[in-house]
Amino acid sequence: MKTNLKPDSNGGAQYLYWINPNAPAYLEHMASEGPSHPRSQTFNSCATTDLAAFIEKHNGNQRRNIYHVPNAEFLDGKRNKANISAVRFLHVDLDFKDYPGKPAEQVDRVKAFLFDSDNRPSWIPHPTSIWMTGGGYQAIWRLEEPIGPDTAEKLNMALLKGLEGGPGTHDVSRLLRIPSTVNWLNDKKRKDGREPAIGHLAYPTTFKAPPSSYKVDDFVPPDHLLSSGGDAKSPKVANVTSIAPLPLPEKADDVLPDDTEWRAAIRDGKTPKGKSYSSRSELMFAATVWMLSNGMQPGTVLAVLLAPRFAIGDHIRDRAGDIIEQQSYAERQVKRALGVVSAKGSEWPTPTDNGQPKSNDPNNIRHALSKLGVAVRRNEFTAEDEFEGFRLEDRDINDIADILSSKFVRHLHFSASSAAIKRELLATAHEYRYHPVRECLDGLVWDGVKRLDTWLSDYAGVENTELHRAFAAKTLIGAVRRIRKPGSKFDTMLVLEGDQGVGKSRLVRKLALRDAWFCESLNLKAGDRERAQILARAWIAECQELDGLNKMTHENLKKFLSESTDTYRKPYDKNARQYPRHSILIGTTNEFDYLRDLTGNRRFWPVKVKQIDVKGFAGVVEQLWAEAAHREAVGESATLPKHLWNAAADAQAERVAEDPYMDALSGTLGGMVAKVSMDSIKLILGLPTAKLTPHDSRRIKAVMETLDWRDGTFRLWVSARGERRPVRGFMANDADESSPEVAARQTKDGKLTVALVGKNGELISPTDEPQTDDQVPF
Repeated sequence: MKTNLKPDSNGGAQYLYWINPNAPAYLEHMASEGPSHPRSQTFNSCATTDLAAFIEKHNGNQRRNIYHVPNAEFLDGKRNKANISAVRFLHVDLDFKDYPGKPAEQVDRVKAFLFDSDNRPSWIPHPTSIWMTGGGYQAIWRLEEPIGPDTAEKLNMALLKGLEGGPGTHDVSRLLRIPSTVNWLNDKKRKDGREPAIGHLAYPTTFKAPPSSYKVDDFVPPDHLLSSGGDAKSPKVANVTSIAPLPLPEKADDVLPDDTEWRAAIRDGKTPKGKSYSSRSELMFAATVWMLSNGMQPGTVLAVLLAPRFAIGDHIRDRAGDIIEQQSYAERQVKRALGVVSAKGSEWPTPTDNGQPKSNDPNNIRHALSKLGVAVRRNEFTAEDEFEGFRLEDRDINDIADILSSKFVRHLHFSASSAAIKRELLATAHEYRYHPVRECLDGLVWDGVKRLDTWLSDYAGVENTELHRAFAAKTLIGAVRRIRKPGSKFDTMLVLEGDQGVGKSRLVRKLALRDAWFCESLNLKAGDRERAQILARAWIAECQELDGLNKMTHENLKKFLSESTDTYRKPYDKNARQYPRHSILIGTTNEFDYLRDLTGNRRFWPVKVKQIDVKGFAGVVEQLWAEAAHREAVGESATLPKHLWNAAADAQAERVAEDPYMDALSGTLGGMVAKVSMDSIKLILGLPTAKLTPHDSRRIKAVMETLDWRDGTFRLWVSARGERRPVRGFMANDADESSPEVAARQTKDGKLTVALVGKNGELISPTDEPQTDDQVPF
């Protein structure tokens, strides 16, 4: 083993600074002998002196292999994909051993790919930087603007396949060797005969010019390279990049290929002669495939589907909601059609020796799905797999697998079992995941105008106070946080109070942005499972007419608000699972005394609304969410500031319905400075003395606290013992142990007397009402 190798520590440090100046640098080093024992350190800025010393110590003196994470700028926490929020660098890690031929031929093949534009696929630009690692080459491409980790990994995979590299190195958190450092190898590689080597920087040779950067649009890999599984021949079901509608000419028919029948079908929405389709959606999809097959650009096809002048898109306009939803749905249809067009002229990825498709092969199953125009994806918001095409939208996955198994045999002459198809459908859905609400919020751009604090006063006539401004902002920030961090604490509910017909429910519906993300009326009397299943599909849920609550549903609502997860078993699932809650509740009511007791009301944020400007609100609601998303992203709390707690408590107390306990106890004990036992309280209220429910106990305590009495254990007269003993009761806040005691006693004929307790337990001076001759205290 070579031991005299020395890293160019200054060169490695200068490289890290050059590639991303002033960004953090994450370095990780591992032992080259025995267990690797990885250790890491993050430098908040690429100070070359500190970096060089670190490299020299660990890679030089201690002979530890040293690496970096190019995207450390967006790393928060331990090194893994989940902690990388964005990606500025795409990369490949090409090992010589993954290429055919002799060692020299392997090296030439990799170098040709990276350095020779005639050998490199045309869609791959020249790398920003290339360095030799000792066993291969690593290269990176710097992006002008960061992109999402999932998109980056798909592009990394496409680069790897396009350059014919080995699998498994596309992870955005992957460690790459630092150029100009020594590859000391590990025990296994040295045992295989490899020798340590210095990984020299091959491109660029100097750091005089800034690193070249690219737009993500500069990388347009062929569809088959964007597949997340299998080999490079594996078909693609969904595209990684979005499709934007292109402008149509004034005479839009000119963009359509020259076919009288199909032109008429697209213009008028009628089935061409000799064709048969069972629905408008099938006709629309067939026309989309026909347009793409005849050379139309995807963006132009999308524009045709969205243009009202073409009836072929009526199905989209009738099915989807606003223009954003319509474009999203139409774009998915164009992507599905692209998969069909791509698969039509291609061979089966895995044929048998006689050229037939190999049965049950995963790549062949995906190819068959593309041929039929079946798209699969995972909706992370509803935690459900979604299927589009071939009229499978509302079918169970077991039925879908059976249907496709039959269709493959009859139309494609390809045999695949239902179990194999189901397995591939699940795998494909797992690879193509999306979250519609999170993507919507992340796509909104705040214009910088502050509206979030005052939307209740601006559009619902709510009094403009500091408390109401906090209610307005915190509700929306909490809703954003629930989407970005499901299960996060948000156990409060904004309550809109106002006359019937002012627009409370319409306002809440508009707040949800999409009808599909809105629950119109959450049934508080439903079971936990039913409510949980409803909320699993909702972002904003309305609780209507809170004035109809009884004490039981009021308690259930408070308990329900306090929970951050829901546990239930979905149909066809084997076991119940916990689902972190991603929704918030908003209450609406026509009354102003809907709270049923004095406990737990901090969860309700009440506001009185007047006439609501629903139209004006609809015009700014996206900007409200954009501002809320911005404020949530910078870490603003969704809890009410402490200095507003008293104001909130006062507002909540005003909404409490009259409580007979309050009337009885305030009329008997109000204004007294004394002590009283719980048994006496129960007698005053007419409650069974043997047993007190937890609800009654909390209710009594809340009323006594409101009357300025505190709960505790005090020395009070116990008739059964004939002495004073420590028992549970209440003491006025202005009283102490020396203060007099009040007690309630009941005569044999049922009359109740409340009076002060004398030295020997006798009642004196009744306090409930003036004594008459026939009322003798005992």
